[in-house]
Amino acid sequence: TSSPKPYIWLEEICPKEIRPIGGACSWGWAIDKAVPLTRKADTEQVVYSGTLTLKAGELKFLCQQSFDKHYGPATNGVAMDTVGEYDITLLSSDTDNKWSNTLVGDYIVTLNVETLKLTVEKPGPTTLVEQTSVVNDNIVYDIMGRALGTSLENLPQGIYVRNGKKFVVAQ
Repeated sequence: TSSPKPYIWLEEICPKEIRPIGGACSWGWAIDKAVPLTRKADTEQVVYSGTLTLKAGELKFLCQQSFDKHYGPATNGVAMDTVGEYDITLLSSDTDNKWSNTLVGDYIVTLNVETLKLTVEKPGPTTLVEQTSVVNDNIVYDIMGRALGTSLENLPQGIYVRNGKKFVVAQ
């Protein structure tokens, strides 16, 4: 038939990948270097997300690896100057709307093409677990790290640590 197939239209608005591009990205306008956002598989909606290192400059999101279709603001030059939510729209190559980004640093960027929202947020602090050396003190610890004494007698069934080595008590 002469009418386009429905899956072609769906692929245009819900592409396999979304690529941020523009002066706000470290790769600039180099389409072949643009790193795609990850499409989230654990959601019912079509959502793409990733951590971007942003700098001041223009920003839009390409559908696939092409300038034919992209997600951007309804009006060119909308300021992206704070964390939060922004409205997006699907645009063709003849409407080159981009955000004017002033955010600098690492940000988590999430693009939801069903709700037509772009969310920009700062990543939370990373919790580091410091490794400590094990002291040979014959103290028995449970799996949660609680000290239970030095005796192995009358321990209930479970997993324990003594002198840096795990052992199992089975009844």
